[in-house]
Amino acid sequence: MQTDYFTTKMQLQSQKRNLILASSSPYRKMQLEQLHLDFNVQSADIDESPMESEKPEHLVVRLAREKARAV
Repeated sequence: MQTDYFTTKMQLQSQKRNLILASSSPYRKMQLEQLHLDFNVQSADIDESPMESEKPEHLVVRLAREKARAV
């Protein structure tokens, strides 16, 4: 299991993509820090309120897209 972790980390770093945490959540930041990944925090200033009758699975996809566009 440990080998998978380091292999995945090396693959991510070799791709030289910038990982952005588009959240101000201290818990999410801590999760990424525990994985020893390099990332930047850029909080997205968006309204995270669900739309009327919006299903949870649609809410999370919409919020992810809006956050990606905002940062």
